[in-house]
Amino acid sequence: MIGINTSAANEDVKALKVLFSEDALIVHLDDGRTVSVPITWYPRLLAGTQAERLRFELIGDGEGIHWPDLDEDISVEGILAGRRSAESPPRHACVRTGSAATGTPAPHPPPPRGPTRGTLSAALRTARRAYNERPAEECRDDPAATAHRAPSIPDRGRCGL
Repeated sequence: MIGINTSAANEDVKALKVLFSEDALIVHLDDGRTVSVPITWYPRLLAGTQAERLRFELIGDGEGIHWPDLDEDISVEGILAGRRSAESPPRHACVRTGSAATGTPAPHPPPPRGPTRGTLSAALRTARRAYNERPAEECRDDPAATAHRAPSIPDRGRCGL
């Protein structure tokens, strides 16, 4: 069976044109292919402005791409092999939101919804205080209010927990 050595075939491929979409680096190759990879693979490009991204040089007759303002170099071979920048986050990490095309920074994540530990404790203390300050007559009429007390604790006329 005859196979094709893709790494050998990819070594001779050169970049002709480089473009950016909002979230991708797009490279047109001299063999007719167009390759698109997520811009999140290259944190320096992601952090750069649109003007900085568009200021690039093809190096080695198109074997690689260099961004002088961002100090970033990416080889066509690396793109075709699917190699991310060594600086890129692991695949399971959160991806930055925001507009990569305009360089707008990502917004801070929203605060957690619902009560936090401190506010929940405060709410429980307030509810417990209100329950404990009920008149003794209400306590005696509510069997659940006194069921939690141990028999050795004297009844002080309150519904304390």
